[in-house]
Amino acid sequence: MFLKALDIPEFGSERDAWFDERLAGGDLPELVAELLALLGQPLRRPDGVPALDEWLGTRRDAFLTGGVAALTESQRRDLTRYPWLLLDLQAAIDASGGDHWIDVALRSPDFAAAVAEDLPNIDSVDETESLPEGANGAESLSQSHGTSRRKFWAVAAVAISAAAVAVLWLRGQSGVAPPPPAGGWGWNQQDLFAGSPTPDEYLNRLADAGAKWRNKRPESKSDVGQRIRELRAGCQRLIDGNHPPLSTDQETALKTLCRKWAGQFDTVLADLDADRRTPLEARSAIDEIVDKLVTRLRSGKLS
Repeated sequence: MFLKALDIPEFGSERDAWFDERLAGGDLPELVAELLALLGQPLRRPDGVPALDEWLGTRRDAFLTGGVAALTESQRRDLTRYPWLLLDLQAAIDASGGDHWIDVALRSPDFAAAVAEDLPNIDSVDETESLPEGANGAESLSQSHGTSRRKFWAVAAVAISAAAVAVLWLRGQSGVAPPPPAGGWGWNQQDLFAGSPTPDEYLNRLADAGAKWRNKRPESKSDVGQRIRELRAGCQRLIDGNHPPLSTDQETALKTLCRKWAGQFDTVLADLDADRRTPLEARSAIDEIVDKLVTRLRSGKLS
């Protein structure tokens, strides 16, 4: 049995992105139940959990627009000390979350599942739904938050529907990513998918392309932001494109990793845009992410 609570990254932007994905996804009640079990706490809300607005304080707006990265280090530690806060945060996201959370949700596998279940019209969701008798554990946690989750998925579906149609039109519904801009670098370079390399050669090519992030060392906020956006666009190209040299399992694993990296890039970029990181801090954070992904690609161990 795999426990999500044992998969939490130790620190840094990777940990922030991981919690963002859980908060925007549909498996949060399972994580909360696991954390409560590990802490030896009952599956009922204890008296010591701080009130959300008081706990967030001046960070409330920044969290709703920029994610977990906007929290203080002490607040980040509280996420595993007081698991019930995660459900409170998710409810706040469902009610008032900004575009950041829609973007995170769109990258989540839960989004496709939610759309496939024929989401109800937003206005038809009954916010007075009661919890069935006999529900317990992770099931009760999940059901007690189900209504706000459905509303959130519905809002996400409406928000991205026009964009999704446009993307499908650009790709001709072929599954092939649109061509990169002329003169693109890294994963945006024109010949990235050329030839017939072996799987190992192909992954090393992707690693070489990712490593080109370090070829330029911008220092201003606008230049660092632009460089991150270009890197993020290249990552999206890997997600959207086909990878014939790889097996089906390898391609699926690669795209899963790319979505993870894309989320990390987005978190750092949001921090930079909101002045939560200086340009050099943001650049350094991306350095760390890129170094790890390059090593992962060269190893050939995608899953």
